[in-house]
Amino acid sequence: MIPLERAKRLVEQGTAQLQAGRLTGALAKFEQALAVVPNHPGVLNNCAVVLEKLGRLDQALAMYERVAKLTPPHFGVLNNCGVVLRKLGRPAEALERFDRALALKPDYAEALANRGKLLVEQLDRPADGLAGFDRSLQLRPDHADTWSNRAVALTALDRFPEALASCDRALALDARQTDALFNRAGLLERLKCFDEAARAWERVLKAEPTRPYLHGRVLHARLQCCDWHDYEALRSQIEAGIVAGKPEDEPWQMLAHCTSPALQSRAAEIVAADRYPASPAPLWKGERYEHGRLRIAWLSGGFRAQVEAQTMASLLEHHDKTRCETFGLSVGMNDGSPMRRRIEAAFEHFVDARNWTDEQVARWAREQEIDILVIVAAYMSDSRLGILRHRPSPLQVNFGSMGTIGADYVDYVVADRHFLPPGLDGFFKEKALRLPGAVMKYYAPPEIAGPPPSRSSLGLPEAGFVFCCFNNSYKIQPATFDVWMRLLRDNEHSVLWLRETSATAKANLQAEASRRGVAPKRLVFAPFAASYDDHLARFRAADLFVDAFPYNAHTTACEALWAGLPLVTLSGETAVSRVAGSLLHAAGLDELVAADLPEYERKIRALVASPERQVELREILARVRSSGALFDPAGYCRWLETGFTMMNERQRQGLPPAPLDVPADD
Repeated sequence: MIPLERAKRLVEQGTAQLQAGRLTGALAKFEQALAVVPNHPGVLNNCAVVLEKLGRLDQALAMYERVAKLTPPHFGVLNNCGVVLRKLGRPAEALERFDRALALKPDYAEALANRGKLLVEQLDRPADGLAGFDRSLQLRPDHADTWSNRAVALTALDRFPEALASCDRALALDARQTDALFNRAGLLERLKCFDEAARAWERVLKAEPTRPYLHGRVLHARLQCCDWHDYEALRSQIEAGIVAGKPEDEPWQMLAHCTSPALQSRAAEIVAADRYPASPAPLWKGERYEHGRLRIAWLSGGFRAQVEAQTMASLLEHHDKTRCETFGLSVGMNDGSPMRRRIEAAFEHFVDARNWTDEQVARWAREQEIDILVIVAAYMSDSRLGILRHRPSPLQVNFGSMGTIGADYVDYVVADRHFLPPGLDGFFKEKALRLPGAVMKYYAPPEIAGPPPSRSSLGLPEAGFVFCCFNNSYKIQPATFDVWMRLLRDNEHSVLWLRETSATAKANLQAEASRRGVAPKRLVFAPFAASYDDHLARFRAADLFVDAFPYNAHTTACEALWAGLPLVTLSGETAVSRVAGSLLHAAGLDELVAADLPEYERKIRALVASPERQVELREILARVRSSGALFDPAGYCRWLETGFTMMNERQRQGLPPAPLDVPADD
């Protein structure tokens, strides 16, 4: 048999193996053909295709580049090189190949789509990526993958309804499009359609059971609408997977249902290693900066009209400009709100870096010689932890995440002595910077205007005890709800006042109450308040705030105590379960902190039986408001700046991070 005929036969055999999904066998046949015709572009291309499918990307790229050298410039080969370079994490080179392919063939739909995917996923240019997808879909409107990727671009641009429609179009074209299924479920969560989201996550799990984090997403979506079926089984499955080192749940979602600090820490370590591994080429290489003032950059995706900014505004405004030079680094949406403008004004320098890549933001921080880079609410917002993996600053600090980030490149976590006592700091990768007072002492809600609203105007009975819990619905767990229902059964005319989050959550909680022998009408749901003043004022209509566990009230606890509403909480071993206890400890009200569920119930019952003590507690809270024991953004900021100075001095001495305690009398 002459060489060309033998090579052709081997290629046919390799193609049959490839079509049958037998990649190793296909590669063997193509390599045999290549031995017969060593520089045949078609055979080289076949080898490259299989190598790419096998994940042997460096070899695939080498093969594609051999094809490019042997043939005139061809748009298909350039596109293939671009795809492999994208997979190798070499976005600049990939973009150059796609651009060259499109210069040769401007109407090349595949390259337009691949270029769009690169722009969205690796270059943080969603608007440009969207334009590429739209052009590609004009050329091939029935391409499901492109519709799915278009949804990712629209999501990055906060155009959620359009993104959902794009996912639906992809699935109409190909019901097995698992990426579109996944993206659709996430969009339903963003649109607060949690019951639909739960079903959508279940559908993804059925289609792709080994996909990471799906069990946690199913549980979280169910908790959002208080759907507790299979709760214990699913939670146990998640925890067993994390013990085995599997990516089962997001760290911030774990806070709501996990009572083990060891498991929370392990979950964070898994996610950090999976998504945000430390860069092998850190940007800061040990240089010593000589600044007259500490350069502190606050990194957040939440500098807009939301709780994160609301609670931090006063803290940021109290920075001592003679001591610190402050930088705001925003990587989230600019909503143009008064809160956004207030946050921008709080900093000496403010940068909107939403459209920058993680590496670009990190290089900016290095060029500015930022001494301390503070990431706000990592894992809980669009805070872009990937920026810190490049180590742009000598010191990197975890603020407000209520759990460890789980990465060696984050040096400190801001805490207090109750929120994170020495016995528990082993569950944090970061070293504790412990401030006096409460971990949330930096938040002071605005003054409450006008008299408290009448109970009847709020849908509450004029007589009878009002238990209040305005925590988010996903924080309500079955065991705590059991306690609340026993309290209602044993206290005639009492009601439980909850935040109304969705019709599904309301219906599910009413059904759970019925199953526990409590009339559904004894659960009263507070709609979204017309204003923040109205929200704060209505706390005064309740008798007692009963906290959730293991995810305590945080901002909501501050609001309740500010309004003078006593609060009973349960503190466990996880940091997130100790926040409300931290607030009460600072207020001198340790008597309201329980160590377990039976004690939590006993403390509540004792207060219900003692109207005199309820009055005394309100008087104490009225004094606390003005004493600075709990609400003191200015004092907290001074302590925080002292802590930053302490860690900076230690770093400049060449010493590694270590637990630091800021003295109360500084």
